[in-house]
Amino acid sequence: MKILIVDRDEMTANLIKSRVEPLGHTVLIHPEKGESLDKIVREGWDIIFIDPSPLTSVKPMTMQIRRNVRQNVHLVLLSDHMTEEEATVGGFNELLSKPINPTKIEEILDHSEYMNSLTKHLANDQ
Repeated sequence: MKILIVDRDEMTANLIKSRVEPLGHTVLIHPEKGESLDKIVREGWDIIFIDPSPLTSVKPMTMQIRRNVRQNVHLVLLSDHMTEEEATVGGFNELLSKPINPTKIEEILDHSEYMNSLTKHLANDQ
């Protein structure tokens, strides 16, 4: 899978990268949200881990991503203060709380792979 990590916190971004790259996934770390939204639209990522801070409302950002991306990208909110409910209401598929629990990263990859395969299956089953 193609994975984009958008986070100004290098330690968090590198931790996620170190867990997913050895599994054969392509990973890019990008520290800037504004430029990253353009990349999301152009490059077709499967999973995007994104820390929206210092934004207080994440919904406009997720709506922009979902409107401009043709495929169903799996969005993961990286946050040290938001709840699972806030992530869902904000348009994210999942929450990965900071500090990062490395085993949760693999669960997220499994969820994303399952949802991607289900979406492809439903799209072909007409």
